[in-house]
Amino acid sequence: FSNILAQKGYKIDVISIKLPQGFVDSNFKLHPNIKVFRVFPGPVEGMAYKIKTKIGTDKTGNVLKRKNKGFQALKTCYWLVRKLFNNILIGGVHTEWMPFCINFLKKIDIDKYHILITSQEPAADSLIGLYIKKRYPNIRWIADMGDIFSAPYYPGWRRKIDAYFERKIMENADKIIL
Repeated sequence: FSNILAQKGYKIDVISIKLPQGFVDSNFKLHPNIKVFRVFPGPVEGMAYKIKTKIGTDKTGNVLKRKNKGFQALKTCYWLVRKLFNNILIGGVHTEWMPFCINFLKKIDIDKYHILITSQEPAADSLIGLYIKKRYPNIRWIADMGDIFSAPYYPGWRRKIDAYFERKIMENADKIIL
């Protein structure tokens, strides 16, 4: 989507998580009109990326390393923490990125932007869009809701809260892509 807009002459700034070397597809080329800002993904995902980077990959897909009991224990702990975060954080584990993204946003001049486009999945993007729209009401916000915010795979106890945020996103976005 960004490449298509950039080809039409628009200058695009993208805020995304900071990925370790090797996690970004080097075959995927971004248009020169696109500038990417990378922000710390949060403690859980940041730790997971760091560990995955240290493990590396080999021709066998690291079969021996993955069978190691230490690796198995670490993987189990990661998935338990991730499941806990998915159950308690509105928008799931990726919401851990929000404070770092918001801190980054406070350092840039948002008034220079005309349009904000957020993608849904992860849900944190839509929450960040809602945050920006509330603080900068003149910015035009396009919310790409390719996935619903109040998804049935989130915990049942949280569905009313998720539905509330989904409604707020729908009420505050200037345009919605489904």
